[in-house]
Amino acid sequence: MLVVAGLDSLTEHLAEARSSTERMFEPQRLGRLPFEQTLRAFVEPAQRTGHDVEPALATRVAEASGGYPYFVQFFGARLWRAGAGRAGR
Repeated sequence: MLVVAGLDSLTEHLAEARSSTERMFEPQRLGRLPFEQTLRAFVEPAQRTGHDVEPALATRVAEASGGYPYFVQFFGARLWRAGAGRAGR
């Protein structure tokens, strides 16, 4: 599986340049998530590790990410690292 985020023209060029073997695979576009799905995409991974997420923070991330999965992951990773650095203090 290849995931390309935010590079609209790249996916088109990859689809055009594929060989006969690669034609067995179908490119699919993953767009923006609806607001509720964006909230779940941010909150549920943290909950699976036993952590709670403040509703205000989840809402802020959902709004700031615009529903793009890449940005949900980006904010989550940065916040996780920032929290891990404070846990040892």
